Amino acid sequence: MTDGVRTAAGVPRRVFVYGSCVSRDTFEHASPSGRYVLSRYVARQSLISAYAGAAVVPCTDALSSPFQRRMVEGDAEGDLPSLLEAHAAEIDLLVWDLTDERLGVLIWPDGRVATRSVELVASGIEKLLEGQRHVPFGTDEHFALWCRALGRFRDTLRDLDLLGRTVLLAVPWAEVSDDGTAVARSFGVGPAEGNAAFQRYHAAARDAGIRVAAPAHEDVLAAAGHRWGPAPFHYTGRTYDAIATLLDDVAPPPAHSSEK
Repeated sequence: MTDGVRTAAGVPRRVFVYGSCVSRDTFEHASPSGRYVLSRYVARQSLISAYAGAAVVPCTDALSSPFQRRMVEGDAEGDLPSLLEAHAAEIDLLVWDLTDERLGVLIWPDGRVATRSVELVASGIEKLLEGQRHVPFGTDEHFALWCRALGRFRDTLRDLDLLGRTVLLAVPWAEVSDDGTAVARSFGVGPAEGNAAFQRYHAAARDAGIRVAAPAHEDVLAAAGHRWGPAPFHYTGRTYDAIATLLDDVAPPPAHSSEK
């Protein structure tokens, strides 16, 4: 970690996480140092659904976790823009990743959108929805819809003076675990396929003026004993350290510190 980050007036950076366990676990790994404090966490919400009309998702009480219910209901409402506006004054760093885009979106004929999240699939709620069709991640249609939403997201960040405080983590999916075994596919998608699909999304974000940070491939390793289970995006502590170092290098001074 850089000395400038460690000694930044002793003031922790307030972090708004928009993304998946990739960003959330990185924050949790780094937060004991006192460098960061979590302001808000928005997960399971595609950028497409964040800027679409509110969807009706029934039976969210089938989800046993209050966190999962909040995220699915927030996605149905598309509450990301309103939450950013409400919390803009207390955001020093907005950390974003695209892992929750990986299952695509569900679209209704009237333009409403819901993220096809793990929760919707695993709970069976997806089977209760009617009239929607699945637009898979990585397809040209999904990418076009996502790029349209990206333009609106960039405008939101600019209008809230958050563009310079946003970083997209482009962390590669790991192909090997720390026990030497190959990483299993996630919902039928392997690490190489996933990494190839994400490339143009990361490039589009960079072209839109959003800072994109990626650790070196040699620093990326999956944890066979990860608390969320084995997956290409469940990493070792060393990998989270590498990602946290990236954040240290790009994070601006806390807005509420004397360095402002």
